[in-house]
Amino acid sequence: MFINRPHHTVSSNCYNGADRGMYAWSQTITDLEIEVRVSENVLKSNQISVSVTATTINVLVDGNKLLSGDFAHSVRKDETVWTLTPGKYVQIQLEKAKEAWWDQLIKSEPKINLQAIDSTRPF
Repeated sequence: MFINRPHHTVSSNCYNGADRGMYAWSQTITDLEIEVRVSENVLKSNQISVSVTATTINVLVDGNKLLSGDFAHSVRKDETVWTLTPGKYVQIQLEKAKEAWWDQLIKSEPKINLQAIDSTRPF
């Protein structure tokens, strides 16, 4: 599912996650949010391809891979929603297959320290 959003400041949101340069990710116990940065000439959704399976993600912009890899754990692919903030980033929202804190988004990236995250849960 795609939703187009108006321009606003690029979020540096990596709450309970990490900023990996080309992308940043954050998490709650049940959900993930990824922001993949795009150049200012990426203005239309047809320039972007987001492919998510239960175990992999691929984000292409004008045919160039910006994010690709195997998730550290599984997601519910049918619950994926992505939005484009033109000239800024693609935001991808995912639901985890199981409630758990992830120490990495993609298997090939460095792990975060789970002892340092905010692991409180809302009631």
